[in-house]
Amino acid sequence: EFTVKFLLIQLRRIGDVLMTTPSIRLLRKSFPEAEVSFLTEAPADQVLRNSPFLDKIYLYPKVNTIKESISFVQNLREQQFDCVIDFFGNPRSALMTFFSGAPLRIGFDFRGRRWAYTNRVKISTHLTYAAQDKTQLLAELGIFTNDFRLDFFSDNKDEEFADRLFGSLGVFDSDFVVSLSPVSRQPYKVWPLERFANVADWLIKKYEAKILFLFGPGEEHFVDKVRAFMKQKALPSYEIPSLSETLSILKRVDLHLGNDNGIVHFAVA
Repeated sequence: EFTVKFLLIQLRRIGDVLMTTPSIRLLRKSFPEAEVSFLTEAPADQVLRNSPFLDKIYLYPKVNTIKESISFVQNLREQQFDCVIDFFGNPRSALMTFFSGAPLRIGFDFRGRRWAYTNRVKISTHLTYAAQDKTQLLAELGIFTNDFRLDFFSDNKDEEFADRLFGSLGVFDSDFVVSLSPVSRQPYKVWPLERFANVADWLIKKYEAKILFLFGPGEEHFVDKVRAFMKQKALPSYEIPSLSETLSILKRVDLHLGNDNGIVHFAVA
C-alpha cells in the first residue's frame, strides 16, 4: 500500500513555527491518509508536540559538524519523502530540501535559493498575515483556504500546572487577570518599559486587575525594569513555564498586552 509522505520545514522562531500550523491542519485535511512530518529546532518543537495532525517531528541539531550535518541529511533522504515544503527558505533549509531527494519540492522564490525547489512560489508584495503567507505554498498542491486560525494544543498536565500556579499566586476565577509580556529579542519591537508600567498601574487602579508577567529564559531584566517603574504591585514572579504551560496560562487570563513576540502568537492561538 502506497502512502504519500510529506516533510514540512520551519527551522526556528517559535512564532514562525506557530504560523505554519494552519498549513499543517489543511494538509492533513486534504491528505488524511498521508504521513506528515515536520522538521524544526528546539525549543520550537514544543509548539507541535501535541498536534493531532502530525505523525513525526524531526529535530535539527543546533550544534553540529559538517559530518553530522551530512549524516542528518542522509537520514532524511532515506525516509524517501514524496514532497518537501520549505516554509523557512533560508540557505540551510533550501539545501536540506534539495538533498532530501523528494520529487516535489516547494518553496518561496527567494534569490539564491530557487534552484532547490521544483515548484517556486512568488513572494507576495501585499502585506499579509504571516500564517496566510505560508499557506500560499499549499496552492501548488491545489489547496486554498481562508481559515488561518492557529493551532496550539496543551494537555491535562499543562492545565493542572495553570491551576496550581493561579492557586499559589492567590488568583481566583472572579479576578480580572492581565498577562503582560514586555519582552522581545528585537530592540525595535520593544515598547518603552515605563509605558508598560503606566498601563499596568492604570489597570490595577481602575479595574483592580491582577498583572501577571510572561517571559522566557534570559528575559527577566525586562520584567524587573517594568516592576521598578510601577507604583502599584503586580503578581510575584514564578518559575519560567514551558511553552505549552504558557499557553495554559493564557487560556486563563482575561487580557493580554505585549510586544510582537512569540507569546502574542500564543495568545492569538
